[in-house]
Amino acid sequence: MIIFLLLIFGVQVDMDLGLWRDRDRVIEWDVHSYYAYLPALFIYDDIRLEHEYRFDDDYFLFWPNYTASGKPIIKMTMGVAVFYSPFFFVGHLLAKVMGYPADGWSPPYKILLLIGGLCYFLIGLLAVRRILERTGFSDTVIAIVILLVGGGTNLFCYATHSGTMSHVYSFTLIALFMLMTLKWYDGPTFRTSTVLGLLAGAIILIRPTNAVILLLFFLIRTTDLRSMIERLKFFLEKWPLIVWMALLAFLIWIPQLVYWKTITGHYFFNPYVGEGFFFDHPHVFEGLFSFRKGWYVYTPIMFFATIGIILLRGRLEGYRNAVLASLIVAIYITFSWWCWWYGGSLGQRCMIDLYAIMSIPLAAFVALILTQNVRIRVLSALVGAFFIWLNVFQIEQFENEALHYDAMTMQLYFKQFGKVTPISGSDDLLSYPDYERARTTGR
Repeated sequence: MIIFLLLIFGVQVDMDLGLWRDRDRVIEWDVHSYYAYLPALFIYDDIRLEHEYRFDDDYFLFWPNYTASGKPIIKMTMGVAVFYSPFFFVGHLLAKVMGYPADGWSPPYKILLLIGGLCYFLIGLLAVRRILERTGFSDTVIAIVILLVGGGTNLFCYATHSGTMSHVYSFTLIALFMLMTLKWYDGPTFRTSTVLGLLAGAIILIRPTNAVILLLFFLIRTTDLRSMIERLKFFLEKWPLIVWMALLAFLIWIPQLVYWKTITGHYFFNPYVGEGFFFDHPHVFEGLFSFRKGWYVYTPIMFFATIGIILLRGRLEGYRNAVLASLIVAIYITFSWWCWWYGGSLGQRCMIDLYAIMSIPLAAFVALILTQNVRIRVLSALVGAFFIWLNVFQIEQFENEALHYDAMTMQLYFKQFGKVTPISGSDDLLSYPDYERARTTGR
């Protein structure tokens, strides 16, 4: 019921916003690079992007990067495009049938892409429910966690308002990967191994930094060094299945390697020209606590999920190492990127990818609250309800630019609190990041 209500609310948000009516919405910013493979290949038959395509003089359909030799190349890997594709093809058919331009950018394409984001949101929440059932949580705890994750975090924004970004796709596939991992350790089979291999390849193809899931696969249900050694022995016993999974993950990547080879002459290529990581000084504190884009500031529910890692004891102890290691490595990688605030976004969007993993410690925290006295339970319910309200309200603020996409300050945050539109003089309180300095020095 909770999942159904979240889905209905998501549909209502998309309907109210009607972003598909605007020329430069839905397929915007990074989405141009995720999406480009589909219209370039199936509509314009120009995967090399040898020609320019535009709506008018000031708006290009494709936003490629360029190799050292000047060849245009799509910046993002093609994983998201693969999962867009069913909705793209339906949108393409509807555009032709309904008399819209079959150009990849008319309303039917955008509407179907938004529907796609909601569909993956639904699948992801269903997978989280199954994960929590397998880990032994009660129906009450599961319902509360689903409500908090689905309605009280920026996942909801990236399933609706920004549902064409990569994060709802990563969230859902990682949830499915985690669910299949639990099934695999209950009894490894060829079928489960096949699904895991395909999921791993797809998850990493969506965002290569999602390779953190390999830590999850290795560490889940281990508690100490001895159990990790036993895990290695287990892998050696099951080596045919491990090799099969690795082979399938590699096969998923073959179209990407062929594309890079076609454009650059090399099977492996970094299309993020002029961008990179600065692992020697990650912006961990700013990424977690700053008002520019702090994860715990804009998604406070995840602060309590992080505390919940401490509560993974007893029957849940086998999840602690996997969750903690995945979180630490993800935080380090995420905030080592030169643009640690990740451009125009609501909160730390890259952390959404981990929300299925973080649902377990969040469930442990909720389960503890439910054992407390009535006052604590009521107070906690009010806090949870406030976080859900805050999340939905911040989405509205973000859409109306009352929450600035990359220049928020603590002073402006509190002056703007509770107000849907920008306050008078808000521009004077903004603190814009220095993109060029960050790109070259990471600071």
